[in-house]
Amino acid sequence: MKDNNRKVKIGNQIATVLATVVILLSIFWSAVLYRRMDFRVYENEIRVLAEEQNKEIEQGVYEQWEYPYLVCNLTGLVLYADEEFQKQEGEWVNVQEILRMDESFGKNYPDLIRKTFARIEEGEVTGFIVYLIPEDVLRGENYN
Repeated sequence: MKDNNRKVKIGNQIATVLATVVILLSIFWSAVLYRRMDFRVYENEIRVLAEEQNKEIEQGVYEQWEYPYLVCNLTGLVLYADEEFQKQEGEWVNVQEILRMDESFGKNYPDLIRKTFARIEEGEVTGFIVYLIPEDVLRGENYN
């Protein structure tokens, strides 16, 4: 009986050590993969996705796009906004808040990525375009 208890105890210790090793290797491998991720690709995907829309907006054409966006001038006057922004044309936004990439946006909207572009007319910055793009559109199913 004592011999069986000893075998069970040794078996439990071996299982615990193996489980700990697997967990530690998983954490290490996740960290390695995260460090290898190239976020510039993600930024480029957004630029390519929004390129045509940016051109239209810079020409003063504000039409509904497949993803919500807001256009404002340098003082914060809203020129166009989809309903997700809860702003109307002619209202004002705080430019510093709309441009700030703080953590509160990510916490409030975990499935959306907010990306801001300068609105350029005749070579000068005249305002900003803020897009809300679903994360899965950019990252796809195989991202992780």
